[in-house]
Amino acid sequence: MKEILNKPIAHRGLHDGNTSIPENTLVAFEKAIEKKYPIELDIQIIKDGTLVVFHDTNLIRSCNKKIRTETLVYSDLKEISIFNTQYTIPTLREVLELVKGEVPILIDIKNYSIHKELEKTLVTMLKEYNGYVALQSFNPFTVRWLKAHTKYSTGYLVSRYNYLHFFNHFLMNEKNSIDFLAIDKKLLSSKYFTRLSKKDIPILLWTLTGDKEKNGFKNYYDNYIFES
Repeated sequence: MKEILNKPIAHRGLHDGNTSIPENTLVAFEKAIEKKYPIELDIQIIKDGTLVVFHDTNLIRSCNKKIRTETLVYSDLKEISIFNTQYTIPTLREVLELVKGEVPILIDIKNYSIHKELEKTLVTMLKEYNGYVALQSFNPFTVRWLKAHTKYSTGYLVSRYNYLHFFNHFLMNEKNSIDFLAIDKKLLSSKYFTRLSKKDIPILLWTLTGDKEKNGFKNYYDNYIFES
C-alpha cells in the first residue's frame, strides 16, 4: 500500500492537457516513468475481450467519433487517432510491457456491467506482471469481487455521483473491507466529510492541479492524484 502513498500519482499519465501528449497513452506513461511518478490509468473491456486503456464510454471527446468504446475490436485501435495526435488507444498489455515495474500503477476499472469478464481478464493478466499494482473502481460490486478474489490493494472511488450511497452504506458497513479511498476534491465541502478522517483509512484526493490545491487540501489526504 505504501507504494501509492510515497509520491504524487500522475492522472492518466504525465500528459499535457491533451495538446501533444494525450492522456492514457504510451507517451504519457513514458513521461511519468521518466519522472518516477506512479501512474493512474483507466481500463475498459472492448467487444473482443481486449482490455484497453481509455477513460470515456465513447470516442466523442477524444477522437471526435460517435462510437461507443465497448463496440471496438483490437484491429480498430491503431486506426483511431487520439486528440488529433499521432497517438492511439493502447491495450493494457502494451502499458504493462512499457512500465515493467518501474513505477507503481493505480488501475481505475471502468466496469458498468454486473458481469466479471473484465475483472477476471485483468487478474489473469496481472499474474504475469512483475510490478506493484493497486486497483480502484466506482463500482462497489467490482470492489467487493476484487477483495474477495485477489490480494491487490483495492480502493473505492467516491465522487458527487455516488457519495450518498458510499456514506450511507459502504463506509458504515464495509469500511474494513477496502484498503483506501480515492475521493473527488469537490466533495471536501460536503457535510459527510466530517465523518471521515485519514486515521480511518488512507485517502487519495483527485484530481489536484497545482501547488495551491496541494497545500490547501493537505489536511485531507495521504496522497493525491494530479495533472498539470
